Amino acid sequence: MGLMKWLGWVPLSEYNSIADRQQDLLDTISRQSDEVARLKADLAVTAEHHDEVAVMLNEAMETATNAVGFVAILDAAKKKLERRLAVEVD
Repeated sequence: MGLMKWLGWVPLSEYNSIADRQQDLLDTISRQSDEVARLKADLAVTAEHHDEVAVMLNEAMETATNAVGFVAILDAAKKKLERRLAVEVD
C-alpha cells in the first residue's frame, strides 16, 4: 500500500471523500458568490437611496434658507410699517 500511495494511487473511498469535499467547497463558493451578488445589489439600491436623500436634504436646506430670507424681509417690512405708524400717530 505504501508504494502504491507513493506512486499516486488513491483508494476509491479516499478519492470519493476528496471529491465530496471538493463539491462541498464548490457549493459553498457558489452560495457565497450569490450572496455577494445580492449584497452588491443591495448596496447599489442603498447608494441610490442615499443620493435621493442627499438631493432632498439639499432642497430642504435651500427651502429653509429661502424661508429665513423671507422671514427677514417680512420682519424688515413689519419694522418699517411700525415706524410709519409711530410717525403717523405722533
